[in-house]
Amino acid sequence: MAKTEHYYTKFEEGKFYHIYNRSIDRQLLFKSDANYKFFLKKFDQYLSKVLDVYAFCLLGNHFHLLIRVKESLRVIKTIGDFSAHDIVSKQFRIFFQSYALAFNIQHKRIGTLFQTPFKRALINDEFY
Repeated sequence: MAKTEHYYTKFEEGKFYHIYNRSIDRQLLFKSDANYKFFLKKFDQYLSKVLDVYAFCLLGNHFHLLIRVKESLRVIKTIGDFSAHDIVSKQFRIFFQSYALAFNIQHKRIGTLFQTPFKRALINDEFY
């Protein structure tokens, strides 16, 4: 079970995070090789501008990511003064929605695919 703080950890520029989540009811997130590829394609599309990926593990009903939030997020701000947390969280939300919508259409299902909120743990030592 995730620690409570893993639901509320704020994203900060230049910091490393362990991102993880699973599907609702532990059903499959990936039912084919194409689903894995599509997940990575959408991840790149929505998140490569705001973070770097150092490692990932995609399993049948969940995933793990080791990411680092980019330090230049202020450059991509368009309107208003948004924090790094606001920007990264929004991009994850759009990514999850995009994948879930396509997955639901492909597999003729409706409703939520991912547990919410997704979990993130700040990595602040070499041991973690």
